[in-house]
Amino acid sequence: MRPCLVFRTACLLLLVVLAGCSTGPYLKPEAVAGGTYSTENPACPGPLQVIEFRPADEEWIVFRVLAKLPNRYSPEGTKLTAYFRFVYLLPEPPRRRWSMFPSDAEENEMKELVERRRNQQIEITASSPFATIVLPDGTEKKVSLPFFEKPYNPNEHEQPYNIRGPQVVISPMALESFTVIFPDIYLNGKKLYIPPVKFGISNDWYAPVLNC
Repeated sequence: MRPCLVFRTACLLLLVVLAGCSTGPYLKPEAVAGGTYSTENPACPGPLQVIEFRPADEEWIVFRVLAKLPNRYSPEGTKLTAYFRFVYLLPEPPRRRWSMFPSDAEENEMKELVERRRNQQIEITASSPFATIVLPDGTEKKVSLPFFEKPYNPNEHEQPYNIRGPQVVISPMALESFTVIFPDIYLNGKKLYIPPVKFGISNDWYAPVLNC
């Protein structure tokens, strides 16, 4: 292929990618302390609209919090998602990541790790299924979080949550800002520190991936 044709092809691909970039507005979470940011699908690019909290000694157990504005595909109102996701394949320290082409020994290590975690006894409970939504004017309202309506054990749940958890409509209107105060949450009887999470309107750019 001639150099000029290669250049024109590269420029065309770049324009396609830039034209396909996406932006907000979306609801960005912020915690007073702790928490890390992620995308709705951790394997794909997107706005960092999810905040996650992990127990220090069990980092593969992830509490995810996400809020979405109403849109033409989901016009019901502002929605809140709060649930636990279990990343069974997350390496244990000091290993930071798995090899792209794992050896037989590493594959066996991965299988043993997943099996051990899947068989681990886990029960997640909450002092109440209700979270408190605080609006900018100080108004408060209670909303029921589906994940916490009863004790949760991933080994007994018929359809464990993967990257997307249960949603609940917290307002029929678009909320530009609000704070969520969660009930006390326990992992096998041990209280987890989950601070209040404040949401506000933000914008972000990212290049979409076709298979996402």
